[in-house]
Amino acid sequence: MKKKLFSSMIIVLTLLLIISGCGNTKNAEKQENNQEATGNQQKEETTKSVVDVSGKEVELPIEVNKVVNTWPSSATMMISLGAGDKLVGVHKYVKTLAFNELIYPKLEEIPAVESNPEELLHLTPDVIVDINEENIANYNKAGLKGVNLMFNDYETMKKSLSILGDVLGGEYKEKTTDLEAYIDSNLQKVHDAFEDLKDEEKPMVYYAVGSMYSTTGAGTIMEQWVQNGGGKFATSDLGKGMQVEVTAEDILKKNPDIIVVSGGIGSEEVVNGFKTSPEWSEINAVKNNEIFVIPAGSFSWDRFGAESALQILWAANTFHPDLFHIDMKEETRNFYKKYANFDITDQQLVQLLNGEVVH
Repeated sequence: MKKKLFSSMIIVLTLLLIISGCGNTKNAEKQENNQEATGNQQKEETTKSVVDVSGKEVELPIEVNKVVNTWPSSATMMISLGAGDKLVGVHKYVKTLAFNELIYPKLEEIPAVESNPEELLHLTPDVIVDINEENIANYNKAGLKGVNLMFNDYETMKKSLSILGDVLGGEYKEKTTDLEAYIDSNLQKVHDAFEDLKDEEKPMVYYAVGSMYSTTGAGTIMEQWVQNGGGKFATSDLGKGMQVEVTAEDILKKNPDIIVVSGGIGSEEVVNGFKTSPEWSEINAVKNNEIFVIPAGSFSWDRFGAESALQILWAANTFHPDLFHIDMKEETRNFYKKYANFDITDQQLVQLLNGEVVH
């Protein structure tokens, strides 16, 4: 009887040891799996995936602190959003725009760069912003990271802004999201103001950039802000895209009521050309002195910078001052303070809205 009891006790103890061993093995495996998962999580948190406008996925550091931006529109957008400290290289054109140094005085310290991978390597950028897919492919071959942020209208501008926010992260994601909402809000304001406007009540608008004969055509952001501003775009049927050349005869046939000139260096000469050239003298806009220079701040408002959001309001206010009432001085002052934390002076504000170069 004692032997049987002793044998039973041995069997039970053996079973307990086996069960305990299995438990310890499972606990060890569980602990090992947890450690592996934690390690993977920590590894994943050092990088993030961003999808650019071309649909390409790019893996970037969680914290992007060094950006080379070869597209002037995007570089000035970063400055307008207060992200100048992240720039380590910009296109040389950015450094010619005096307003950017008012907002971000350290701009003079940032080198002007070209789209050359070998030359950019020594800047050790976390990312390079470009709009040329071939350039981006070359960056990748050199071990650099490139993202395409190209946009050409307000819808793609919002998409590009969102991606820029993903790239920069943190407070800049909040700012880009806010700027997207501001664009939508401004578009809605002008839509509400001109919803019942008849076609014959819309002025014909001719847009000039660089010279009296250089303009843009259909499918551009310029066509959008003219139409959203309650006007008709004179060159919609004269060409497509960002480079369209016209003659005075072409425009005389359209006989625009308003001429708007892209702001910045050289805009004064273009305006004087319209006013003094005999071949333009019979155009309504010239006869009635309805020629306006579009403001140029960090970038020309009529083009692809952050201030394109303000251009929507400027156009509506210029084309229909009797129907669209907004204080552009206050709107502009608030814009630069909110996004760039820049306090524009009264004198600078007057210069800007008069289309003058602000220093």
